[in-house]
Amino acid sequence: MKYEAISKYSSTFSVRKMCKVLELDSSNYYRWKRAEEKRKQKISDELKLVKQVEKVFNDSDKTYGYRAMQSALKNEGIVISEYKIRRIMRENMIIS
Repeated sequence: MKYEAISKYSSTFSVRKMCKVLELDSSNYYRWKRAEEKRKQKISDELKLVKQVEKVFNDSDKTYGYRAMQSALKNEGIVISEYKIRRIMRENMIIS
């Protein structure tokens, strides 16, 4: 994608000039860049949550389903919906 190329070469060339050559608005590049940072943060947060779910699951001798998992996580101060727990458990093959 054009924005990724701009990001890659931003240390060598001016962002404004690259946007002009590629016929893009520099404001759209910066909007994309902010959104990209948010996506990376969301993925990082999700990975931390997956590790926490795996830890609680293993501590329960692999017996907790999504309801017990939600309760255990709530006791640890992590508020998460049943749907999200079910999705995380399904996607990561965490089955009781």
